[in-house]
Amino acid sequence: MLSQENLAPVLQERSIFMLWEVRRTMSKWVRLHNGVVAEIIPDDATPPSTWYGASFAAQCVEAPENVTVGWVYNPKDGTLAPYAPDIALLRKSKLEELSAACHKAITDGCDVILSDGEIEHFSLEETDQINLTLAVNEVQKGENRYPYHADGKLCRLYSAEDILAIATGAATHKLFHTTYCNHALMWIRRAETVEELRTIVYGAALPEDLALNMEMLLNAAGE
Repeated sequence: MLSQENLAPVLQERSIFMLWEVRRTMSKWVRLHNGVVAEIIPDDATPPSTWYGASFAAQCVEAPENVTVGWVYNPKDGTLAPYAPDIALLRKSKLEELSAACHKAITDGCDVILSDGEIEHFSLEETDQINLTLAVNEVQKGENRYPYHADGKLCRLYSAEDILAIATGAATHKLFHTTYCNHALMWIRRAETVEELRTIVYGAALPEDLALNMEMLLNAAGE
């Protein structure tokens, strides 16, 4: 057993080693702004207190070698770590993002093959959907032709057959996107990690169970 006299140098050496370990892992200096790393101080300008004014240096702390701009500082223990978004906020943002994307996909409209074989594109803004519903109502009352227009084209008379074809195409287009969005929003609500939420974008392939359910619904609607 080491005597008190022989133990002192050992403890001193161990303390120096531990300090060296801390210095080795905390080899960068960064400037903070609102608790976030805003700037990494160049190695040849550290420590900041030597090269900068007191006000600037007071905003700086030591950081790990792998620190990057955007890391968050914890004043309670003096540590820095990458920003980890709040999962509830990300979930809310994703729900809004996909809802907006669905609305855009619907209102952007769809292509329809007409009775003469021509393909025309029809937008489906809310007013377009109202006008198309009115056109279908008139055709169902017995009108043989009804005025309507494709995107960027002059209004013209469409046959009853074409009016119904446009309406069917629009309904199919809207059904697909509303059904897909419903399933995608369910995926967002049940996602358990930030990483999974980040992979969910409009148009992404659904998880198998949701994809099968969507396919069943669309097939049933088409019968």
